[in-house]
Amino acid sequence: MMRVFKLMAYAIFALSIAFLLAACGGGGGGSSGGGTGQVSFAITDSPVSDAQNVVVSFDGMELQSSSSGRITFMFNEVKQIDLLQLQGNEFDSLLNDATVPSGQYQWVRLSVLAEQGNDQDSYIILNNGSRFSLYVPSGDQSGLKINTPFFVEQDGSTFYTIDFDLHKSVNDPQGFPDYRLRPTLRLMKNDQVGSISGTVDPEFVMAANCANTGGQDDAVYVYSGFNIMPDDTDAIEPDPIATANVKLDPMDGMYKYTAGFIEQGDYTVAFTCQFASDNPEVDDMIEFVMPTNATVIAGQATIVNFVGVQ
Repeated sequence: MMRVFKLMAYAIFALSIAFLLAACGGGGGGSSGGGTGQVSFAITDSPVSDAQNVVVSFDGMELQSSSSGRITFMFNEVKQIDLLQLQGNEFDSLLNDATVPSGQYQWVRLSVLAEQGNDQDSYIILNNGSRFSLYVPSGDQSGLKINTPFFVEQDGSTFYTIDFDLHKSVNDPQGFPDYRLRPTLRLMKNDQVGSISGTVDPEFVMAANCANTGGQDDAVYVYSGFNIMPDDTDAIEPDPIATANVKLDPMDGMYKYTAGFIEQGDYTVAFTCQFASDNPEVDDMIEFVMPTNATVIAGQATIVNFVGVQ
């Protein structure tokens, strides 16, 4: 009888130790095992030339954890965001310090309200003032999915930004009463990005081959890697990873640009005054000037000035 009692005591002790180890995560390094962390998502934008507003309505997000399955967040209120106001280093928040299981994630999906023929939820207003619905095919079912793996640190805060490249995303399908939004998105970890900014000589902005439409045609293109031969936006490489409008600063009379949220690395930047003629659907003959190499360092602004003949 005493031996049976001792065996039972040992079993209870072993089970207690196993339970305590499981509750503590077994001493893991933050990838799984019950730990949590905080994650935030913001959204930014690359420009589009022929619109003054591009408004998208977001009502939730989904995150696919490698160990914990799918995690869904539905917003208390629909976030209706004008993406054209989020250029350069500007951004708007989608999710703030949400507590989630720490570890590896496979993808993130943005839930959008963007129905065909409905110009109240998501819409585009062109430069001439006309307004059209912004339609995401199968948006109610699949949303806008970003198949980029990401990681949430245990017991810490991790901040990501989604770059919504409107120049590649918005198109006007002929014969339809609305514009379509194609998911061209980049996911970036904020502590791994910097920016490229600078000035453009009026000599380039006012060149004879420029339309001079008050800034709508002036842009700087950013390509991944050194010594890249600049090309327009299409299905043929090289394709710019980002574009930035060049705008006149009325305070000092300088033409300036900022390409924000660029991942640390080596790039080629080039100026064009024919941005409005760059149709992502076709191969256009866009002229570029002064392709220049630039290295981006996380947390810093890299300066590239396009200087003409003095």
